Amino acid sequence: MGGFVALYDDMIGVIVKGEVQSLSLSLLVVAFLVALLFRSFVAGILASITLEFAISFLFGLMGFLGINLDLATAVLSSLMIGVGVDYVIHYMWHYKEKRLLGKSPVEATRTTFTSVGRGIVFNALSVIIGFIVLLISAFLPVRFFGLLVVVTISACLVGAFIVLPSLIIALRPKFLESEPQLGNNNSVQAFSHLAG
Repeated sequence: MGGFVALYDDMIGVIVKGEVQSLSLSLLVVAFLVALLFRSFVAGILASITLEFAISFLFGLMGFLGINLDLATAVLSSLMIGVGVDYVIHYMWHYKEKRLLGKSPVEATRTTFTSVGRGIVFNALSVIIGFIVLLISAFLPVRFFGLLVVVTISACLVGAFIVLPSLIIALRPKFLESEPQLGNNNSVQAFSHLAG
């Protein structure tokens, strides 16, 4: 048995297997790097949970709408992890700064939203507006890709602005509350300046 149908079936199997492996590896690497950055295992777990929410939402929507996982849509998970971890790091770093200034968790959350939150929202909106034009394409796969990019960025935004702050306020992780060690103030301020 041969032909395009058999080739397509094999290709889908390889894509799905590769997607599961690459997603698992990406989440582990991202969790490790975030944990290394904040010097806390909990930080890596919080980042992973936030990203897993966004990924689950994306693939759940794809399943609900009957959108197949193919070469085009497989790229979205990598895009989601790259964008999502950026939002997570920015949020946690600025939240920690506000807590070290003596603000309560709720006040620190509110101040983080009004400072770095605006930058994250404008970043997300610029990407969404850029890709939303693909929805008017006459080519159906391109239209689906545009829709899923919009959903991907929106899910990352919801993860960073609802899931992550809720977890932080509920769990009160120590790495976001502790004072910086002596001798590390310069490095903290330098990275904060770069992240801001």
